[in-house]
Amino acid sequence: MDEFEYQALDANQRQDLRLLRMLESSGTTIRCELFHTTYALQPYEALSYTWGNAELVDEIEVNGKSLWITDNLHTALGYLRLPRQDRVLWIDAICINQTDLQERREQVERMGEIFRGATRVIFWLGKATREINMFLDAFNELERMCKERCLDMSLWSSSDQQWSDLKLDFTSQQSAKGKSMSSLLKGFQTILQRPWFRRIWIVQEVARAWSALICCSSRSLSTEIFFLTPMILDTRIDRHCHAVLEIMPGPGRYHSWFREHLDLYTLLAMFCRSEATDERDMIYALLGLAADSSAISMLAADYADPITSVLQKTVHYLTSKTRLPMILNYLTFFQSVTVVYLTSGENAHEVLDKELDQGIQKRHSEERSYDFTIEEKTAESPTCFKQVMELCKDLDKNKLPVHSYARVVPWTSDNKSVKILVVDDFDVALEHVVTQGYGQLVEAMLRRLKPHIWNSRRALTIAFNERHEEIAQTLLHYGAKASASDIRSAVEEDNLQRVKYILDAQPELDDTLQ
Repeated sequence: MDEFEYQALDANQRQDLRLLRMLESSGTTIRCELFHTTYALQPYEALSYTWGNAELVDEIEVNGKSLWITDNLHTALGYLRLPRQDRVLWIDAICINQTDLQERREQVERMGEIFRGATRVIFWLGKATREINMFLDAFNELERMCKERCLDMSLWSSSDQQWSDLKLDFTSQQSAKGKSMSSLLKGFQTILQRPWFRRIWIVQEVARAWSALICCSSRSLSTEIFFLTPMILDTRIDRHCHAVLEIMPGPGRYHSWFREHLDLYTLLAMFCRSEATDERDMIYALLGLAADSSAISMLAADYADPITSVLQKTVHYLTSKTRLPMILNYLTFFQSVTVVYLTSGENAHEVLDKELDQGIQKRHSEERSYDFTIEEKTAESPTCFKQVMELCKDLDKNKLPVHSYARVVPWTSDNKSVKILVVDDFDVALEHVVTQGYGQLVEAMLRRLKPHIWNSRRALTIAFNERHEEIAQTLLHYGAKASASDIRSAVEEDNLQRVKYILDAQPELDDTLQ
């Protein structure tokens, strides 16, 4: 069979797109037709899924020719194909010519429109397990109960008695069938652990959908019901998954942060724990939702632009809008970002000289190093944009003005990393980020420094007082020392979690309590 070749989309028709018609069949070969149309002319469903292994290992037939796709996509199509009816889908890996960078860029910019124009979005989470099947079957029964009671999802409230009654009746019904809430919880947790929830592109795909289904193998569940799961099962889920549930079609959209004015920083803060094969997508995937996207044309999706350039532009834009420690806390999730902390003129000279030898591009390439002396802290200003510009401008000078707790310079380097140099009064910087609860930034700072050069006791006290338990554990891990009085205070507050992790870090304190 000949290999399938793409025909270019009409560059003059912004609404031009390709759709895939999966032909009805129960046979082993998946046969399809790929055709050009516009949003308004052809109803379609959109597929949201994870690529998984990018290797093209399975073959389907498209317009009578051969097209190779990934194993994950082939599995999804096998389950989504209907035996007695054609099905029209939009699927990025097939409907976008992935080898055409220009088309890929244009289609990425239109992704929000494409998913908003779909009659329904299918969230494909892979094959089901026994526990997942049990969970989906049970919560489809919950959906039937909602319909029988004529419950309006848009009026959902956790404090409304009718929803509490629904929960009680559902629990009793499932118990009568021999299904425990713990077994249903296991199925729910298994779903949340699927890679789909961590994929950055699903944020836009989920947020733009008008109607959607959670699909595993041949079973499915509406997102309206899926949103109710934590309440029904009395469970808490991590911040990232909770944010994804809130933007799904359903009651969460009416009551969550998603209704507020969203900018790029807010979206990055909510979804920085996402993952992407191409780290540029950690920015590009959020632009379609960002209310300030029109103001950051320099960040328009461009896969010819290297990751170093994309992250430099992002840092420059965000520092003009947001305080630097907040930005750094989320930039630590980027593998292509290195945060370098310097605490003295001597350290600045030593570390920067080493980095320059590794190939960092300098403003004045003829200079081998810079001799920094740290001046007194400058007055704090509303944003750090001015300081950033001063740093970039004054790299060839002997003196570097310093901010009380954070400064930044982005550089491009040969190893594809964006280097961010932060010159701090380290104790002040650490106390600030501990107070604010920037856990990722705390750990990034401590990884670079030896315990004896920072005031571990004061930082730990702040973490305890602010009840930032995870940060306190991080401080203990990196050498901070708690005291017997800290344990006694935790006991008085009935904070047994704190008692346990202090004793895990310092078992010798157990003797002082005898």
